[in-house]
Amino acid sequence: MKKILLPGTNYQIKFLFENLDIKPNNVLVIGASSESIAVEISNKYNVKTNSIVDDYDSFINSRISLGNNSNVNIILMDYENTDFNDNQFDLIYAQASISLTNRNKIIKEIKRILRSDGYFCIGEFVSLSKDPPKFMRDIYNNSNLVMILFVTDPHRIESLVIGVLYSRTRSLFCTQTE
Repeated sequence: MKKILLPGTNYQIKFLFENLDIKPNNVLVIGASSESIAVEISNKYNVKTNSIVDDYDSFINSRISLGNNSNVNIILMDYENTDFNDNQFDLIYAQASISLTNRNKIIKEIKRILRSDGYFCIGEFVSLSKDPPKFMRDIYNNSNLVMILFVTDPHRIESLVIGVLYSRTRSLFCTQTE
């Protein structure tokens, strides 16, 4: 069965795989409906992957979606207050989870659990105009997400899926207009 990913996610995963210059041993994926991403990363690097979701429905849906996959561990946990150790992960992938209203606390927690030589990959929707496409308005209206607005030309109405691969020594950006 083919998995349906958020627009641009395949592009972001490809970008991650082409630019990550380590083989991660401890991986965390953050975000609802990100189990497919966790499986991709787990398969690519042959590593067990933790994935956290912040609501019970997402937890159940992720568990059902994964079936008997023992390489991805789905955990119900607040993104801003995890039970993980300091410096535990060398790769953290956040999909549509740091645009929540409590993003400052989430970023602070990610910095705590990310190793000093680790990588943080971010995949988020942003709007390039004040009037985003209907599919983006639906996402924002039916979630706890806050629109991140980048206005480059007020006459353009389009969305952008942005991916960022960040380490303390370098940052790489990929973008894809949808």
